[in-house]
Amino acid sequence: MSKKQRYYILLVICIIIVAIVTLSITLTVTLKEDPKPNVVLIVADDMGMNDIGYYNQHDDIRTPFLDRFSQEGMRLSRYYSHSICTPARAALFTGRYPYRYGMQGSRPIQYGTIAGLPDTEDQILPQVMKEAGYNTFLVGKWHLGYSKTKYLPTR
Repeated sequence: MSKKQRYYILLVICIIIVAIVTLSITLTVTLKEDPKPNVVLIVADDMGMNDIGYYNQHDDIRTPFLDRFSQEGMRLSRYYSHSICTPARAALFTGRYPYRYGMQGSRPIQYGTIAGLPDTEDQILPQVMKEAGYNTFLVGKWHLGYSKTKYLPTR
């Protein structure tokens, strides 16, 4: 594994750790009021199964925080995901095949492109979680549209 690949893997892991710490602080305050289970959803593009320590395939890649989450929580390891971020995120947030929303492209939606997750009567995952009483938080890239306010994750 090259130094550049290791750097990118470490960068992704650091971003995930920052997101987890921020989310756990937010959830700790919330859980004192209402004891719901924590939900932490980590989506990492281009991460291979053997790039995580708890699969014990590489001695040179250590992911102690992810290993702990895996041991103490629920690990979902049988799934299918698109290899490109836009359709993968569209499927995750809507619970439907991305082609139903025109999000099946072979490239991610870039900043400035007039496209995004279309308005629909269907709720997306963050809306469902908010209705269930959860606080939602997003760290990282969105890739479901940037050109209009209605496409942004804060809508």
